Amino acid sequence: MLKNSFIHIPGIGFKTEQDIWRKGIFTWQQFLNDFKNIELPAAKKETIRDYLIFSIKHLDKKNLSFFTKTLPKSETWRAYPEFREKVAFVDIETTGLSPFYNEITVIGLYDGKNVKTFIAGSNLDDFTKEIKKYSLIVTFNGALFDLPFIKKKFTGFTQPAHIDLRFFLKRFGFSGGLKKIEKQFNIIRPKDMQEIDGFGATILWNRYVRGKIEALKLLLKYNMLDVINLKVNFPISVDVFNR
Repeated sequence: MLKNSFIHIPGIGFKTEQDIWRKGIFTWQQFLNDFKNIELPAAKKETIRDYLIFSIKHLDKKNLSFFTKTLPKSETWRAYPEFREKVAFVDIETTGLSPFYNEITVIGLYDGKNVKTFIAGSNLDDFTKEIKKYSLIVTFNGALFDLPFIKKKFTGFTQPAHIDLRFFLKRFGFSGGLKKIEKQFNIIRPKDMQEIDGFGATILWNRYVRGKIEALKLLLKYNMLDVINLKVNFPISVDVFNR
């Protein structure tokens, strides 16, 4: 979707972008190839051409920060297909809802191939080193929940570009929690995971603290499904948009 986008260009809004698409110009290269024949004011057309040449250079260099600075914040998701190898899907578990009074118990991170788990009292601090490998993170409700907890826990945390799947999906009529939306996409969790929610995750952690190792195994499985299903849901939702 990034190579179909024109709204990252100064002075180009959604209306002009859609006008370009209506003219049958759907990609940067099409615009450059058909430059002379495109019916737009000369100055605007030249601005778009020059900025597209600039954009191609940044994309070739895999410079995501260029696009996250120029795209509207709500449209950061458009960069995902081109930068998927630098994306981390992140989900946390906590002892409660407040980053001021509660603590992170588990952080799950999925890079599209492997799940990496960071556990309080074990290796939680290793998360800050790991997250530096990624240019973009995807969460569900992370803007209101995961990221405030992470920033409170890790002083000096530098946040990568962020896509919050909750608000992206809401634009297309999908609301509610992640597991509710998963069902709308026919994503079914294993039976032993279907009744566990955020509150259930706090109970599992409390049981683990009291010595129940099996509770931690269930909690980690629950968290693992959350981060994996973030990746499963995101391409599906992009496909819904493209329809």
